[in-house]
Amino acid sequence: TIRACARAHKMRALFLPKIEEAKAGNGQHVHFSFCGLNGQNAFSCDGGGLSHRAEAFVEGILNHLPALLAITTPSMNSFRRMGAGCWTGHDVRWAVEDKEVALRVCLDSNSGSPSNVEFKLLDGHA
Repeated sequence: TIRACARAHKMRALFLPKIEEAKAGNGQHVHFSFCGLNGQNAFSCDGGGLSHRAEAFVEGILNHLPALLAITTPSMNSFRRMGAGCWTGHDVRWAVEDKEVALRVCLDSNSGSPSNVEFKLLDGHA
């Protein structure tokens, strides 16, 4: 485990969301991607934009974000990690390839089409 490895080097592994005020915190980011029955990326449509399924997924997460925060950021220390310039997203919005939003739509490096959605308001306390 990570903790065992740290102990072997006379160190201590911490998974606290925010250790030092002046530095970025420690979080977990989850990437969601979905394939249709045909095995194709369900987040991308033929024109290269977001599919209706992807739009509905993003809208559902944003609509339920206040309730999700009770599970994904359960401590006061979790909230200390969130804010402008911390790569976590600090308000209810999404964008394409913007690392400052709660939900980031990631683009495939080859096709430029949406490939997955990254949810960033999660940390080791969850």
